Amino acid sequence: FHSAVAFAVLGRPRTNIFSNLSRKQYQATRQAMIHMILATDMTCHFGMVESFKKLLNQHLSSVTAAAAADKKHPMGPSSPSPSSQLSSSSR
Repeated sequence: FHSAVAFAVLGRPRTNIFSNLSRKQYQATRQAMIHMILATDMTCHFGMVESFKKLLNQHLSSVTAAAAADKKHPMGPSSPSPSSQLSSSSR
């Protein structure tokens, strides 16, 4: 409902802020707006949070693996883990 109202208002000549966009730009903008509106819907929220957590964990795993393979990198095999550095710095 929210997106339907938004696009009805934005479809009017006086309020069409998308009139100078190409069709491809408009479609990408519309999809982004719909995604943002759905992100506020609690029925979608938890699924989106889980997807975000999975992506974050994948990214962190790949960064950690790459750093571990690089012996010269500060996060290489002989360096302390970030969590141990945090706990020692808070003392």
